[in-house]
Amino acid sequence: MEHIKDLLRARCEIERTFSSIFGQPHISEECNSLEKHLSFPNWSPALNVSETEKKIFVRAELPGLTKDQINVNLHNSTLVISGEKTNQKFDENEHFRKSEISLGSFHRYINVPHNIDPSTINAKYSNGILNVEIPKPEKITPTFTKIPIQD
Repeated sequence: MEHIKDLLRARCEIERTFSSIFGQPHISEECNSLEKHLSFPNWSPALNVSETEKKIFVRAELPGLTKDQINVNLHNSTLVISGEKTNQKFDENEHFRKSEISLGSFHRYINVPHNIDPSTINAKYSNGILNVEIPKPEKITPTFTKIPIQD
C-alpha cells in the first residue's frame, strides 16, 4: 500500500507543478480528495544539523504546529522527529486555484552517535522552531584484547 501512496503522491505533485506552470485554475478533485483522505506525508520540515566538540544541535522549522503535534524520539542511533499538521479546515465545496500550504504527517530521521543517553537530550519548541540539543557521549577508547584459543 505504501508504494501506491508514493505513486499517487508523485502524480499529484506532477499535477500541482503543471498546474502552476500552465496556470490551470485548480488541482483535480481526485488529488484534493486523495491528499485529504489518505493523509499523505506530503511535506518535510526543513532541518539544520550542526555540532560542536561536545554537542549535536538539530533545528527544525515546524510553523503552524503546536508542541503537542510534535514527537521527538531516540531509536537506537537515530533521532526521529515526527508529527502531523492538521489544523486547517476545508470546505467540501472549496476548489483550490493554488495550494502551497502542506498538511499531513511527516517523519525526519537524523543519525546520531551510538550510546547517547536519552535522558540528556533537551528539546524546546518556540515560535515554530524546534531545537534539539544532544550531548555527545564520552569518547570510548577502543581496546584490543587477545582471546586465547583453547585446545
